Amino acid sequence: MKWVSLLEAGNTLPLAVRRLSGPRLPSAIKSGLLMAGAVGGYVLLEWLSFIHEYKGVPITPWNPGLGLILAFMILFGARFAVVLFAGAVIAEVAVLRSNLPWAVILGIAGIITLGYGLVARLARDNLHLDAGLNRLRDIAVLLIGGLLGAILVAVFICLLLLVDEALDLGDVLVAAGPLLIGDVIGIAVITPLTLRLALHQRPLLDRISLWLVLELLLLVAVVITTLWVILVAAGPNGSKLFYLLFLPVVIAAARYGLDGGCVALAITQLGLVGLLHQYGYDASAFTEFQLLMLVLSATGSAHTGAGQWKDVCILEVVRNNLSRLGGPRSGSGRVRLQHRAGRHRAHGR
Repeated sequence: MKWVSLLEAGNTLPLAVRRLSGPRLPSAIKSGLLMAGAVGGYVLLEWLSFIHEYKGVPITPWNPGLGLILAFMILFGARFAVVLFAGAVIAEVAVLRSNLPWAVILGIAGIITLGYGLVARLARDNLHLDAGLNRLRDIAVLLIGGLLGAILVAVFICLLLLVDEALDLGDVLVAAGPLLIGDVIGIAVITPLTLRLALHQRPLLDRISLWLVLELLLLVAVVITTLWVILVAAGPNGSKLFYLLFLPVVIAAARYGLDGGCVALAITQLGLVGLLHQYGYDASAFTEFQLLMLVLSATGSAHTGAGQWKDVCILEVVRNNLSRLGGPRSGSGRVRLQHRAGRHRAHGR
């Protein structure tokens, strides 16, 4: 995390609105384009993540589209619940090509929309979630809220599916576990990453350098190699080595704070799903590894969030000291702050 960027941070929500809205257009057109793009993004992510199907019910290792739209609902409010409903219906018909009755399809989409719309509303308005996730409390609210929402949605979807005569209790229970884990891990990996990208204080292209690209490629190589060892080289006991993936996540978080941790978790998740699919793992194996990935995501997010909150606390002390010396505009204070920021980056903390 950069100290100067934190000092210059202002109202982050309008920044997200300006950045995602694009050029100057009438507000209704900008809102419509943004919502249409969000629907397209949801359906695309559902297509990329759809792996298994059981009697018309999707069994997916993760639900990145849900994580994306939940972030939009936290940023922009309840109107994006409509996006989630439309995306869920389109994905069910166009991606899954479900044979379920239309009443069940619309019911599933309605349950998903109401459940996660409620989660976003409570987190945003009642629990005062900081969308920048600058405190450990905010990460905890997001993860716990996502878990409770996933449980609520899974229970009501199971009850709805029991109405369909083609499905019995055993069929519903087969799908319930992966549905629950897939939703939670989609929120744990994609929602923080989307929020951090949307609220970033500087355009991403301004930060890209050759060294950063090399670090990113090295991270990808380390993660993919570690996953290959776990899934292929280690054989049936590979899951016991899953703890090795904590190392690249922690290193990325130490280097770049919560942003680095979110990127590392996303790379790990994408690599895990890709290799599981490549080597023909079945749905039960997907669920087992995704459960491990969920633990990694929660632990990694908590670790990076704690580190970020420590930086914010130190920053507040620095700000108070600068104000006593005449405010942050004083030349000597600014020089000391920049010097400290340089040492902070050089040590990767």
